[in-house]
Amino acid sequence: MRKTVLAWAILALCLGFSTPTHAQNLVLNPSFEEIDSCPTISGQLPRAIGWTIPGDPAMSPDLCDSCGYGIPYCGVAKYILPRTGSAIVGSLLYYRDNYFTPNYVENIQGTLLTPLVAGQKYKVSMYISLADSAKYAISKIGVYFYNPPIQFWNTFSFDFLVPQVSISIPYSHIYNRSGWTYIDSEYIASGGEQYFIIGSFEDFHRSDTINTGIVSVNNVFLRLSGYYLIDDVSVEPISSNFIQTFFNQKKVHVYPNPSHNGVFAIENIEKINHITIYDIQGRAVKHITSLPQDKYIIDISELPAGLYNVVLNYTHHTPQHILMYYIP
Repeated sequence: MRKTVLAWAILALCLGFSTPTHAQNLVLNPSFEEIDSCPTISGQLPRAIGWTIPGDPAMSPDLCDSCGYGIPYCGVAKYILPRTGSAIVGSLLYYRDNYFTPNYVENIQGTLLTPLVAGQKYKVSMYISLADSAKYAISKIGVYFYNPPIQFWNTFSFDFLVPQVSISIPYSHIYNRSGWTYIDSEYIASGGEQYFIIGSFEDFHRSDTINTGIVSVNNVFLRLSGYYLIDDVSVEPISSNFIQTFFNQKKVHVYPNPSHNGVFAIENIEKINHITIYDIQGRAVKHITSLPQDKYIIDISELPAGLYNVVLNYTHHTPQHILMYYIP
């Protein structure tokens, strides 16, 4: 696992709040570089930390990394290098036939470092590139925010969900297949969202499809599809409200963070009722009760190494979220 980069990302999250003018990307592993092992074949998105397949496990969005599979030829796509770092994701966002299953798409599920704040406006952005031999393009990509994480078994389409964000794709991206196209939109959070799905939320009859006129030689699949590459996903607070909300939280000192033995100390000025610890998939993995005043010792050494969302539950106040990273 590439631990160093992710550890610095967590440190950057903390330091990023030191100045209200600095926009902080809240997406965990935004360029897919942090992996638990190198991809060896197509369809191995879950090897990227913080990224999963929200539909049936048989869906196969591609994780392409220079350490193994897919760089510089990702999935069925062209010769292209990551915009930044060493990895990208390839995803089928449109398919015009029922060869696999009706309305088959390959949406991807990401994780945020901290839940979104109600009423706060965020910029949602990413870089995309259409496969050079793909005949079809789409004019928008949806992003659906929610909590907790979801897994729709036996689901290969997402036309039953309505994404809160619809990002328009400029027509010019069809002619920029050798490079990356930046797209963005805005979202006002309901509050508490910590997971999101990127992709297509319409059936294959969608009206925004663009026929590029390209015919793939000896590739029936590409003649019917819109295969996209994705890199550098970002969700950033736009105004200083998010910064102010962060500083208005109770002052908590966590050390060491990262921890190499899985033991963390938390110093707090107010008594905590109980603590719940979640892994990056949103699963509650540990509950701590009967806590003393002011100082708390949390031992997660029995849990796998990684990033954990620790929720401090107070008796008379809203819960507080802390990110802790365990690096053996």
